[in-house]
Amino acid sequence: VLLTVIRSIYTITSGAIYPASIAMAADLTSKKNRSGGLALITASWGFGSVIGPAIAAIFTIFSPTAPFYAVTVMGILAVYLYYAIPEPKKYKKSKNSGFRKVLTKEILTIQTGFTILILGNVSMIVILGFYFQDKFQLNTLETARYVGIALSVSAISQICIQIFVIPKLKWSPRKLINFGLPLAITATLIVMSTDSYLVIILSMVIFGMGGAVGWPAYMTASSFAAGKDNQGNVAGLTSAFQAFSFMTGPLLGTVAYQYNSFLPFYLCIFCLCLSILMANTMKMPDLTEE
Repeated sequence: VLLTVIRSIYTITSGAIYPASIAMAADLTSKKNRSGGLALITASWGFGSVIGPAIAAIFTIFSPTAPFYAVTVMGILAVYLYYAIPEPKKYKKSKNSGFRKVLTKEILTIQTGFTILILGNVSMIVILGFYFQDKFQLNTLETARYVGIALSVSAISQICIQIFVIPKLKWSPRKLINFGLPLAITATLIVMSTDSYLVIILSMVIFGMGGAVGWPAYMTASSFAAGKDNQGNVAGLTSAFQAFSFMTGPLLGTVAYQYNSFLPFYLCIFCLCLSILMANTMKMPDLTEE
């Protein structure tokens, strides 16, 4: 019970860091560099998700509770680094600021497209273990290894694109989506149709490349639509929609897999196609808008 309470407190307090980082990155970047800045935030989050479990595993060599102390030290370091960050330009509170100001049709439509994108990704990713185990007749240890490699190469590919490519492109959100999501759709089709694990690994690299642009593209579009007075508000709204997707996606994927092993892949493709359609039909701010 105590462990559950501590974990809940940790989540409640640390949950504000990600949206605050998004808002600060938006305030520290120009419109042309906004997608690159938000891509770096997304990449850092992905890098932490990949390397964090490995760090925890290393510290468990010393004791089962050693990772908690390691997290504490990292938290202290994060506080120190926070004060080293240049403070973004302060904006006076105006009638244009407030959480209700971001609950517009334009922003909510963008957030819906973002939610659909994440739902598609998560619903497919979550069943890869079952799919590999059934397709290649693997035992538990082999399944863990196969899935670990596939997810790792996809994550590394995604992080590399977000760090080294997106900041240099300086494309509009719509252009990023139109370029990246078709790659992810192609990769999904290959994963579900091939019998070669090597081809699947190469496809997951492509999937990571395509998915890498979708997240910062929608985050950038929301940032543009919110205006300079509401970056914190829209960042919180974005995090809430992301949390909903991460809660719902695994449920959709596993239920779909029970009916048909290919259904989660079709669901992913449908969501990605719908996300592309929404990005090209809804009002989405571009780099030329003030």
